Amino acid sequence: MPEPFSLNAYVCRKCDGRIVTRNCHVGTTPFMLRCKFPKCDGVMESQFGSLKAVGGIEPTYEWYRREDVLDMTPDEFRHHVNGGVFLRPIVKERDYKPTKAQRDSTRIQRDLAKRARARAKREKPQ
Repeated sequence: MPEPFSLNAYVCRKCDGRIVTRNCHVGTTPFMLRCKFPKCDGVMESQFGSLKAVGGIEPTYEWYRREDVLDMTPDEFRHHVNGGVFLRPIVKERDYKPTKAQRDSTRIQRDLAKRARARAKREKPQ
């Protein structure tokens, strides 16, 4: 089973396209998947984490463990239960727009950290 944050390359048999994936969570990744390049209906094969196959290419997709179990199809749920992870494009930080809940959560965490520092400063023996 791949380690978190390890890299893997997938190469298409038909168009010779290559993508690099990273693992966000421990889980089972597939050996083959549909080609991710436009206008290609080929099949990509895993290069089994070979650093030579990755060749300095930045990862553009990531394998992650889904938490939205209620929204899964029966096949996705079976894959999830058997330790499978799911593929999604990596969102570049400049393209990332957090949701309101994420912004609120971040604000609350910052506020709590600020209060804890202030409390520690007040309680610090002189």
